[in-house]
Amino acid sequence: MIEVVKDAGPREIIVAESAVRGYNTSSNFEATGVADVVRGLGVRLVDLDKSSEVVKVKTLGRLLGEVSIFKLAYDADVIISVPKLKRHSQAIVTISMKNMMGILPGDQKGMFHVLGLQQCIADLNTVFRPDLAIVDATEVMTVSGPGMGRMVPGEAILVSRDPVALDLIAAEYLFRLEGDENPLETALNVPHIRPSSA
Repeated sequence: MIEVVKDAGPREIIVAESAVRGYNTSSNFEATGVADVVRGLGVRLVDLDKSSEVVKVKTLGRLLGEVSIFKLAYDADVIISVPKLKRHSQAIVTISMKNMMGILPGDQKGMFHVLGLQQCIADLNTVFRPDLAIVDATEVMTVSGPGMGRMVPGEAILVSRDPVALDLIAAEYLFRLEGDENPLETALNVPHIRPSSA
């Protein structure tokens, strides 16, 4: 993916992340092999948790009036979200919309859980949506997540400039892999993908 982005002639490519609270982002880069991949590619690898530069931004959401995000993400010309397709105990699924929580400092992530995770994910995406989302569904975590789920072959990469549509298709794919009798209906009932009108 980095090589494809390089072909577009960007000024700089930054691979940035902020891990779930309680985990070390830099250690995750090493453990997952991300650090090794980017080393020889002239790409800047950034542990956002080591940054103190944040900006407050108003949202167009229903629960979240404003949100603090890392300035590096705020200043980015293009954001490409690259989530691994998996289940999540509270959000039901983690795909491209929820993956945007990686631009949030830890206290903001905690606030999402207190206020209402599903709606906060939708609210964040009213102002910060990925310009391109690439879902890695080559191997999918089913049943439970974001850890201790059952890994199954997915053998797919899903790509779109529309993260809501992509997340719906990806969620339907995940539920189909689980043997759900009506995977599309189940996907349509993921609240952050299709928030209620109440």
